[in-house]
Amino acid sequence: MPTKKIAEELGNSRDVATYFFVKAHPIVMNESDLDDWFQEATEARDADRASVVIEILSRYVARRPDDATAYLFLGEALTRVGDDKAQDVLLAGTTVAPMDRTWRFQASLGELASLRGERNVAEDWYRKGSESAKGAKTQWLWIERGCNLARTGRLLEAERCYRRATAIPAIADDRGSEAWLKLGSVLQAQRRYGEATQVLNEALAMSPNSADVQAAIMKQSGIDEVLHRLHRSTFTEQEMSTLRDEVTSAFSEARYAIAAEILARMVEYDPTHAFSAYYFGFALRCAGRLLEARDQLERAVSIATSNADKRLWKYRLLVGNVEEDLGAHARAEGYYRQAAEDAEGSTHGSLWIHRGVNLSRLGRPAEAECCYRRATTLSAEHCDCDEAWLNVGACLLKERRYDEACAAFREAVAIDPDCPANQEALGSLAGIDDVLDRLRAFDDCDPPSGTRSLARIP
Repeated sequence: MPTKKIAEELGNSRDVATYFFVKAHPIVMNESDLDDWFQEATEARDADRASVVIEILSRYVARRPDDATAYLFLGEALTRVGDDKAQDVLLAGTTVAPMDRTWRFQASLGELASLRGERNVAEDWYRKGSESAKGAKTQWLWIERGCNLARTGRLLEAERCYRRATAIPAIADDRGSEAWLKLGSVLQAQRRYGEATQVLNEALAMSPNSADVQAAIMKQSGIDEVLHRLHRSTFTEQEMSTLRDEVTSAFSEARYAIAAEILARMVEYDPTHAFSAYYFGFALRCAGRLLEARDQLERAVSIATSNADKRLWKYRLLVGNVEEDLGAHARAEGYYRQAAEDAEGSTHGSLWIHRGVNLSRLGRPAEAECCYRRATTLSAEHCDCDEAWLNVGACLLKERRYDEACAAFREAVAIDPDCPANQEALGSLAGIDDVLDRLRAFDDCDPPSGTRSLARIP
């Protein structure tokens, strides 16, 4: 298959019909062969080999344009690699899916929008999916909807979604306690610690061996005692020193709710200290209190700017992280750009990785790839260079430049062979050359008469 040519055409064309139904050249084969190809695509989907799914199903849907499941699987795979045409495919699927299955496409469109950071758009799709899925076991949909709302700071609405999820039986055993765990987290973010403890105990009763539930309970243990000690008007300098030690301990144990409560009093004690405001914002972000985190971090930036603090770039980086969490990607890029200017000469590649991810979500893939490649050149001491190579590979994968993507993934594996994400990325391309070789025979065939174009689907 002329992979490079297709990648170039995909990058230049905004017409999904042009690529999937003309340039991809539908397969000429009998019905049994089509069944076999669909089965192979299904197995590839189960094995997280998104590129194989895309190569097969982009041809398959041209021969069977009314197969709703094929559109769903293709749309999911395109979402996985960050291809913009995922939305067109999923929307097309809604036009051929039975009414009782349209919710599944709407949920996938919600996931796509959420991954892009389009939180409000995602909520619209998740809401439509929730309303359409009458009678279906959709605990996972309510969980995903709640997660998306929580990322926008809409904690009460997220809570309602998680409570709805707890009332629906879980399909997969490993998600049985997830709704309760998420509910506990969002109650913590609202500082309703007593209710959070009760909910987390419910989760523990349901999944007594769950490490995640046990960790969540541990992270909140002792918070009542901390709040009691903090409920006073003044502190001596010695007491403030003790509180600083407690913050350090809380961070080391990822007990961010406790860290945030202590830092709130420390910031009151010295409101002009940028580093305290920075760590307060960091703790708030980790505790799920994103809107408060943004306010504190912007205050840290203001103080650091006035004091010509050399750590200013770190403060701006974290504000960018929070803006990105909230889906404000244009604002995040502004902070990342300023942080990059402030950190000129720094060897911290994590800044460039964060900026690249955000640029990708802004629809600026070429700039994103440049950021990732910049990160690969920086000191491994301050940068997860394997993550940088992983993201370079993801950019190349999106453009169907499989050989180059594979080489980038190998670089990531060479740096950290024990990282599951690196191995999974490389494994996702297993068999791609064989699939392309077997599909090559059909690439020069004319589209069959009656092929349905996405451009003509209302």
